[in-house]
Amino acid sequence: MLAIIPAPGAPAAYQLKLAGPREVYQGFDTVVQFWAEFAGTPSNLYFTRVTVPPGLSYHLICNPYMPECFRDAKGWFQYGGVARVEMWIKAGPESAPGDYSIVVETQAAGELQTLAIPLRVIAIPPAPPPEKRAAPPIPKLAQWKYTMRELASRWCNPKHADDALAFGVESQVWYYDGARVYFQIADYTGDRKWENCAFNVARQYRDYVTAADGKIPGYRVFPHGLRMAYERSKDESYRNAVMLLEKNSPYAGQGGVFGSEAVRENAYAAETYINAEKLGAPRNPKLARVVDFLLAYFEMSFVSRATPGHQTFMDGLAAEALIEDYDLTKDPRVLPTLEIMCDWMWRDGWDHKRKQLVYNPEPKGPNCTDACQTYATDLVNLVAPAFAWVWRQTGEEKYRTEGDELFAHALDSDISYSGKIFSQNYRWSFDYVRWRSN
Repeated sequence: MLAIIPAPGAPAAYQLKLAGPREVYQGFDTVVQFWAEFAGTPSNLYFTRVTVPPGLSYHLICNPYMPECFRDAKGWFQYGGVARVEMWIKAGPESAPGDYSIVVETQAAGELQTLAIPLRVIAIPPAPPPEKRAAPPIPKLAQWKYTMRELASRWCNPKHADDALAFGVESQVWYYDGARVYFQIADYTGDRKWENCAFNVARQYRDYVTAADGKIPGYRVFPHGLRMAYERSKDESYRNAVMLLEKNSPYAGQGGVFGSEAVRENAYAAETYINAEKLGAPRNPKLARVVDFLLAYFEMSFVSRATPGHQTFMDGLAAEALIEDYDLTKDPRVLPTLEIMCDWMWRDGWDHKRKQLVYNPEPKGPNCTDACQTYATDLVNLVAPAFAWVWRQTGEEKYRTEGDELFAHALDSDISYSGKIFSQNYRWSFDYVRWRSN
């Protein structure tokens, strides 16, 4: 078919745009997005040819809800030309490390456009042998314990743990999974009275999830406490609530979405699949897709620096989900990815004088509209556990000393003003203490 080529100097009818990581691990997948921006009326975007180097392969998804693009007599096309097209790229185990380029030739509005997608294949470094890690006492552990007990009592009296919760009020202790927090307190202290508080949160959260058939906002998805409630009570209603979240919560239901805008929701989706599997569900095939989204986000944030948005507490939530995936699948990409994240946090995210963590490293502008380049401590415990896990895996003392400094200053600010702030500080920090302990 003859294409209509614009005259020299005439404006192009459309331009191709690209977003995504620039590296992929040998033997694994990654995902990029591209789309057309039209000067005039949008048109169907045809993929006339895709040239892929040996060792790489690909498939196209035209939007998160369609498994493939349309096809007519002229070939494959994306309807309307403006929605984002996902290209899933696999670097086969036989692909040699090095730089590659995938070339996509397109046609729309009577014109041809070519997009070159640069990609570097990298080998996964060998994992260090597992061994016990001895270390000095955890700094400020006594403060962490004292604050835990004081604020646990503030947000729930275990003697009459029947406070009503409102699931439109995210400042309450249920947010960030208060049920999980109180179950962990009960386990850590050996005092079962705290389970009364945990079950109070779990019962009400279960009822909230069940009434909505699992279709709750993706940033309110907290499966851990529900799983822990089932494991202690064998009440099937808690297990069923986890399964509803796996099937119907917006991000878990569709298998996540590409990009930095939903990294928290992707992390929660991954954790929902993992907790459902722990409760007897089969491996959800969407788990691998969401993990690839999270790994692509980390590459864009810390390697190619191509992400349009970045908040460090969401990095911590994503790291937690990747560690849970590693425990399940032993994905060898997780450890080197989290080493890169921790190195960036220490170098570029941590204020070494004020002992505070940046909320968003971007200046005010298109990539940041709130809390740009501001520093605080009340989100540190969503990040610090990753350092303890990396140290436990590698034995590199820098991760222990760096993590200790973050953990020691995580409670420098008053966190007593909100049940949510309490839960966010104790959601994951029990794992810091566990990994970090001798």
